[in-house]
Amino acid sequence: MNSKLTSLAAGLALLAGVAPAAAGDYVYDYGGSIKDFGAAGIPVPAPVPLPMYDAEWYVRMDAGYALKMSADVEVTGVPIEHNDLDDLSGTASFSFGFGRYLTPSLRADVTIDLRNGRTIARQEDVISLSTYHEGPDVDRTYIANINGVDTQMTTTLHSVDERIYIGDYTRRIRAESDTAFINLYYDIDTGTRFKPYIGAGVGAAYHYIKSIAAGTLQCDSVTRHELMDPGTGVGPYDTPGLACPDDAEDQNVSHTKSAYGFGFAANLQAGLSAEIYPGITLDTGYKMTWMGGTIALVSPTPAGDTLIDIGDRIDHEIRTGLRFDIN
Repeated sequence: MNSKLTSLAAGLALLAGVAPAAAGDYVYDYGGSIKDFGAAGIPVPAPVPLPMYDAEWYVRMDAGYALKMSADVEVTGVPIEHNDLDDLSGTASFSFGFGRYLTPSLRADVTIDLRNGRTIARQEDVISLSTYHEGPDVDRTYIANINGVDTQMTTTLHSVDERIYIGDYTRRIRAESDTAFINLYYDIDTGTRFKPYIGAGVGAAYHYIKSIAAGTLQCDSVTRHELMDPGTGVGPYDTPGLACPDDAEDQNVSHTKSAYGFGFAANLQAGLSAEIYPGITLDTGYKMTWMGGTIALVSPTPAGDTLIDIGDRIDHEIRTGLRFDIN
């Protein structure tokens, strides 16, 4: 009996020494040992990369500077110092647009170009202005032959007082032309982030011209015009240099007139594009814009009217801007 108990105790001791190692070394199909079961037994799949698509649409913003402009400015009527647009430069412009990539090399967009106005005529002068008022009756003597005898007679002449006002006068005439275009571009693929491009567009031009004048004139003197008496033939007489009356108020001479018109427009472009950041491209180049259609304005002055007529216009611009892709 004792020998059986001794044998059983020895067997249990041997099993106790072997069982932990077996339990720890047994590998299950769940990817870990039995001690890992229930902790992280389910594997997590690797993330799948999202597909990338080329942009189909873009928006753009550009700024330009006209190195040269050309257009004839014709002035008739009361003269004013003026310049043809050939003599002017430096007009800034700003444009914005919306476009689409048609193929890897072709794209099209719609743009609106807003240009600063330019002063094409200016007058800074001292001018005079006359107003006419009822004057007093004036007695004038004359010699009449009555029955062969020269006799001194008196007649009463009606008069008109001309008040002469003098003062500074400024007049300025400005012109502006804005455009809207449908443009098509061809981008030359160089295998780099730099792509030369050429482009052309057609559209419409909006022409605007405005005349602004202002001046304050003070009464300088009065000239009295005595009207001829048709019955006696006495007169007329002019008496200049009279003093201004107390009620001669200052004359404010001012006006603002404008006119607008439309015409056909076209452009040619060439430049270089560079992708400066994924989805953002810098465009820099040359743009020649032709704007058809004439526009005329009648600018009034105290001395009469001035007619300003502007013909077709051509701008030569350097432009730069950004394109923002829309996926």
